[in-house]
Amino acid sequence: MKKLMIIWAVIAIFLVGVLTFIGFRYKESIADYKTLEMDMVESAHVYMELNELSLDAGESLKLTSSQLIEQELLKEDAIMDENCSGYVMIEKNLTDYEYSAYIKCDNYETQGYEE
Repeated sequence: MKKLMIIWAVIAIFLVGVLTFIGFRYKESIADYKTLEMDMVESAHVYMELNELSLDAGESLKLTSSQLIEQELLKEDAIMDENCSGYVMIEKNLTDYEYSAYIKCDNYETQGYEE
């Protein structure tokens, strides 16, 4: 009975280790995409300030990565020679703005991306 408990403990520890390893590998593999999303949000914020744009509560604005590149606020929308396209949705709630970036690349797509 004691051997069986030890075997199950070893299996449980092994599974937790494997799942943790997979999680870290996944996080590393999408880091560049998340960085691009953050850069797009920052660029959209600067775009709003430079153009002195404001929205009423409940309104939204969609800025594409192409627009941000044209304005020289975003360097590029490619990751390791992988072409990407994307946009930032800016929504005004009662008190502040909410920025959400969406990208679509060959090997990655932000959940909720709409063309």
